[in-house]
Amino acid sequence: MRCSACGNEVADDAKNCPLCGQHIPINLSKGEKTDPSSGQEPARTDISGGTLCPRCQTPLRPGAAFCGNCGASATGAGGSPENPYANAGQNYQTGRAGGNPQALSLMREMNSMMYWVIGYLVVQFVPYVQILALIPFIYVLVQTPALADRCAKLFSDDLEMSRRIAKVRPRVVAVWVLTVLFILMICAMIGVFVVMMISVEGGQGDFAPVTVIAFAVVCLLTMAVWIASIVYQILLLIDFFRVKEAVDQAARDY
Repeated sequence: MRCSACGNEVADDAKNCPLCGQHIPINLSKGEKTDPSSGQEPARTDISGGTLCPRCQTPLRPGAAFCGNCGASATGAGGSPENPYANAGQNYQTGRAGGNPQALSLMREMNSMMYWVIGYLVVQFVPYVQILALIPFIYVLVQTPALADRCAKLFSDDLEMSRRIAKVRPRVVAVWVLTVLFILMICAMIGVFVVMMISVEGGQGDFAPVTVIAFAVVCLLTMAVWIASIVYQILLLIDFFRVKEAVDQAARDY
C-alpha cells in the first residue's frame, strides 16, 4: 500500500507513513479493510534490528523519520503530529479564514485608500478637470496619519517597518506646507502679472524691469515648491505601497 500524501510504500498494518508521518485511517491487512475507530488493533510487522519508537517502542524501519504505529518523530523531538502536512495546511487555511482582525481591517482600509490614490493620479492627467484631483488629494492626506498610527501598532515589534511608518506623518505635514506655499506662490505670480499688465496699460509701453525680475523670481520659487511637493508625494506613495504589502502579508500569514 502507498501513502496518499507522499506515495511512499508502507506496510499494510501501518497507521502512519514512516517517511512523512501521514496518518493512514484505513489499514489493509490480508486484503481486508480495518477501521481504527473500531478499536481492533491490526497485527504488527516485526522488524528486527531496527531502532524503537521513543513513544510506543514499536520497531522502526531503517531510515524512517516517523513511527508507522503512532506517528511520533523517530528522533523524539518536537512532538509527533499524526499528519504534520495536514496540520500545517489546516493552520494555513485557518489563518486565511480568521486572520489577524487588526491586519484584516487595515488591509481593507488600505485597499479603499489605494482607489483614492489611483483616482488622484489619474485625474491629474485628464484635461480641464485637474482641479478635481484636489478631492482625493485632500482625503488621502487627512486619512493617512490615523492609518499610519494603526499600522505602527500592528508592526510595533518590526524595527524597519516602524522607522518607515514614523516618517509618514512628517512627510504628510511637509506636503500640506508645500501645498499651501504653492497656492500662495500662484497667487503671488498672478498678482505680479497683473501689476505688469497695469504698468503697460498705464502708458509705459513696456514691462518695468523690477516687475519682470519679480515675476521671474516668483515663477522659479513656484516651480521649486511644486517639485518639492511632488518628491514628498512620491515618497509617501512608496511608503504606502510597502506598508500595504506588509499589512497584506500579516493578514494572510497570521
